[in-house]
Amino acid sequence: MSGIAAGLNVKADRILILRVISNLLDNAAKNTPPGGSVSLAAIKQNNWVIITVGDTGAGIQPEHQPHIFERFYKVPGSSGANNGYGLGLAISKALLIPLGVKSQFKVTG
Repeated sequence: MSGIAAGLNVKADRILILRVISNLLDNAAKNTPPGGSVSLAAIKQNNWVIITVGDTGAGIQPEHQPHIFERFYKVPGSSGANNGYGLGLAISKALLIPLGVKSQFKVTG
């Protein structure tokens, strides 16, 4: 997963979208070990733009996945658990709601 599709246009508040993408990339970087990688991709699917952030971190155990967008939630034992306040993903989700955008977590690979 990498790259941004050619000719992709998003009609949305630029500052909010940049804030969300920044939060997602920051979260991925905090949970990626040294030497690992973080990726960003965007594609158009029907009338939606799908933005995907991935990393080579340890992943999130299934019991924690439903909670990652909750305020102050930090996955116990994650490398990012000692960094931040557990607000980045919750803020990202809240910023997307007025834009009519859906946030979703999916495990791949």
